Amino acid sequence: MTAGLDRQWRRFAVKKMAMQPGSSGLDVGTGTGDLAIAVVQESVPDVHMIGVDFTTEMLNIGRTKLQKLQLQDRVELREGNGEHLDFDDNTFDGICSAFVARNLSDLPGGLREQFRVLKTGRAYGMPGDNPSALSHSRISFSCLF
Repeated sequence: MTAGLDRQWRRFAVKKMAMQPGSSGLDVGTGTGDLAIAVVQESVPDVHMIGVDFTTEMLNIGRTKLQKLQLQDRVELREGNGEHLDFDDNTFDGICSAFVARNLSDLPGGLREQFRVLKTGRAYGMPGDNPSALSHSRISFSCLF
């Protein structure tokens, strides 16, 4: 569907997140957890990621993947809604999401919610797969990384 661009975006997002020791990150619309997995694989061992998605089946595939990779202690997958995140304000050191824009019925509201749980001055990135999402991701990557 993305002609390989998803892998390039994932590498770019992981590099730009540059999670520091003891950091925690959030992957909104995680699906099977590929982006969250990539972040912890490229980070120091005490970085932790939480992936949130509303599709139970995708999360179950991701959990199986985490067990095979022995990363279940570094990545937690939770069922949730990207427009109503069940986390306190200023919780995460980094937030990423890939392809979530197409699944948000209220994109501005979903972005506000993500920034609400992001610690001030921290990394945010949202590569996407449609012109609207891409314009937002360019802004996010250039301004926030």
